Amino acid sequence: MSGNKRTLDSLVTVTKKPFITSPSSEQTECEQFETDKSNLITVDPAQASNANLDEAIDIDSTNIDQNLIVIYSRPETHHNDIGYQLSQHNPPANDIKYLLLTKPFRPDNKYIFSNQRGKNGTVRRFMATWLIHRNATFTSSSVQNEIIELIHEYILSSVLGRVGPSTLYSIILDGTTDSSNVEQLCLLIRYVDPHSHEIHEAFLAFVPTTSSTGEAIANHILSSLKQYQLPLKNCIGQAYDDAPSMSGVFNGCQAIVKRSCPDAEYMRCSSHALNLFLIDSCTSRFIRNMFGIIKYVTTFFNDSAKRTNALKYEIERPHNDYLMLSKKKTSFVADSSPQVQDSKRHDINVRIQLAGHLTGIRHVGFQKICAALNLPPPLEEGRHNKRDKELLQVVQKFANESMSTAMQEAVDVAKSTDITVSGDGTWQTRDFSSKHGAADLLSTCDSPKVVDIETCSKTCNVCAGAKSLLQLGTPEARAKYDQTIINHNCGKNFDEPSGNMEASSILKMFRRSEKKYGVRYVKYIGDGDSKTFSVLKTEISYKGIQIQKIEDINHFGKRLKRALEVIKRKSGKEKLSDGKTIGGKGHLTDQMITRFQIYFCEAIRKNKNDLDKLYKSAQFSTSSDHHHQFCDEAWCGYLQAKKNNTRYNHTPHGLPRAVMNKTKPAFDSICSKQSLMRVLNGSTQNANEAFHALIWTMSPKHKAASDVTFNIACYLAVVVFSDGY
Repeated sequence: MSGNKRTLDSLVTVTKKPFITSPSSEQTECEQFETDKSNLITVDPAQASNANLDEAIDIDSTNIDQNLIVIYSRPETHHNDIGYQLSQHNPPANDIKYLLLTKPFRPDNKYIFSNQRGKNGTVRRFMATWLIHRNATFTSSSVQNEIIELIHEYILSSVLGRVGPSTLYSIILDGTTDSSNVEQLCLLIRYVDPHSHEIHEAFLAFVPTTSSTGEAIANHILSSLKQYQLPLKNCIGQAYDDAPSMSGVFNGCQAIVKRSCPDAEYMRCSSHALNLFLIDSCTSRFIRNMFGIIKYVTTFFNDSAKRTNALKYEIERPHNDYLMLSKKKTSFVADSSPQVQDSKRHDINVRIQLAGHLTGIRHVGFQKICAALNLPPPLEEGRHNKRDKELLQVVQKFANESMSTAMQEAVDVAKSTDITVSGDGTWQTRDFSSKHGAADLLSTCDSPKVVDIETCSKTCNVCAGAKSLLQLGTPEARAKYDQTIINHNCGKNFDEPSGNMEASSILKMFRRSEKKYGVRYVKYIGDGDSKTFSVLKTEISYKGIQIQKIEDINHFGKRLKRALEVIKRKSGKEKLSDGKTIGGKGHLTDQMITRFQIYFCEAIRKNKNDLDKLYKSAQFSTSSDHHHQFCDEAWCGYLQAKKNNTRYNHTPHGLPRAVMNKTKPAFDSICSKQSLMRVLNGSTQNANEAFHALIWTMSPKHKAASDVTFNIACYLAVVVFSDGY
């Protein structure tokens, strides 16, 4: 203490000499303590709080006794000792450490009255005076909170003292809700002691938070590291659970922390992983039964010394067939399924993943199936998506082999490399804003097969996810975005409007026909309302051959249906010559329009090789103006009635004259010889439509799909449609 008098915030006790002196042989330690109690000076804290030190007790730094002890309640600085004894020097009053006077720190009685002069001897002697009189327990909430804070500061300073500016460390964090329903983040640090070179884990702080987003938690972590002056560049690891807010690749806590700590690699907390594994294991009937059997077998041998000795004898017997586990300290894994050749994957996992695509339920559907059957879940979604890319390569390989075989079969049937193909396009969604689409070419054999396919995607999931990095606006995020875009295999391969997917894809397949298969597509079966053929005529030029268009019969039949629907819609409530509207019972109903389309297509199929017969079969008959000479007795009711000499009435099966006069222009236009020339030797795209239906069973239209998932569905459909399951 210097000569200046200092203000005493809360003077507790001052002693002028040691409480305990060396007791004589006749005097016990307790008696000696009672003798020395007179040397204790007690000062009222209330009086000391409003007075200077010299007013509370006259202590002069120049004549201070060498054994004087002064205890303060609020020290301004700290020492390594809990208490500080003024023995051989006079430190400033502000350097005296706060004494922890509380019951949890009370030593055993055998040390209280001893004359031990150790590091905490002064504290023990001082506590003895208060614990005997029971007049100061120091157990109030404010005192205990202050004690806890001081202990935390002491321990924290000790930990931070060992983590120097060049020490590498990693962080561990988890959250929990306390009794007051406040989310507390528990932050720990893992580091290597620079002296002992041992790995240590230490608690840093509880950080309350009101938000559980990845950004909020990351901000708490970074601010805490800066508060404790831990260099961010030295952070080389971070461990949390695998919740999306923590493990997200773009906006998760680990991704945000890594922007400030580039070397902080994220590791999934093994404790959380083990906990989830145990939870799932407890729900498995097989694992429960396994542990039950193990317990039963153990009890069976332990309950009998005779059986135990018999087991021991069998184990120790040379050349036995038992696998030694505990004695050799080895482990044994019994695979429930064989491994795939040249891979670490198991056959059952590959087949489950393939089945998910074949059925269209994918990963989510199999999760539900496994839950309903009380089976372990399939691969986690992230690993499943990664394996999908590997599966796509394998499926595409088999699809190419299948299409090559189908093309060879088509060439053998045609006995020429100039063949006829049918082409059509399909889209993921039912409008022309679809993100995915495909076009295919099929052979025209008795059993049509897929000979080529082209898929189109206007989006890529990796590119879409990486764009979130650009919203951060930092150079590090931009660099990460550029690296992601450069390194990934982009699934986007089409930038035009979705309606152009069919024409563009079929054009690509025509262009590569000679190079890929050595054939020429000289005849093309397609729908008449598509612009595909006009593009082919302009862009494709086989040497000495002009591509010929063959109209699809079904699409041509739709022309008659659409023409009649237009007439009905435009007529509306207009009164015809019979005083009725064109629609309604006995007139042109939607069912009647569909019947006209079906009969028209049937007439084309039966007479597609003869234009005259095709023209005659497309005419309609009435009671007054019939054309039954073009009919077949096998199905014509009029000819059958004439043969049986009975009367036939056309009215129930036809339309009134007023309706026929209104619709006659549509029939005259579409059923003319000039129009019917287009479907002469016509064919259908039924095989293409059936193939498309198979695709959408594997990638349903009502479910969103990535480019990888859509391509897997297309190539699987090729194999299944042409070769079967």
